[in-house]
Amino acid sequence: MARPDPNSLPLLPPLADMPEALRDVRDERRRAFAWFYVFNGANGAAAATAAGYSDIKNACNVRAHHLLQREDVQAAIKALTTRYLF
Repeated sequence: MARPDPNSLPLLPPLADMPEALRDVRDERRRAFAWFYVFNGANGAAAATAAGYSDIKNACNVRAHHLLQREDVQAAIKALTTRYLF
């Protein structure tokens, strides 16, 4: 799978400017995953790769699935879509 072009995705804002639910996600890569998931059209594998997770043997597909099961990541995605897309 090709890596997403990092120049085509908006950069993460400073932590203080993020919605509270996104600040509550303690791991920086999980925060980045939620951010890139919202801004790349809900492509979990591409979001995982952009957030820095491994893409060896399509591991990013599995990682994206696991991340999307986490309640903190789900809350962050909901907060981001509410703030930026609607």
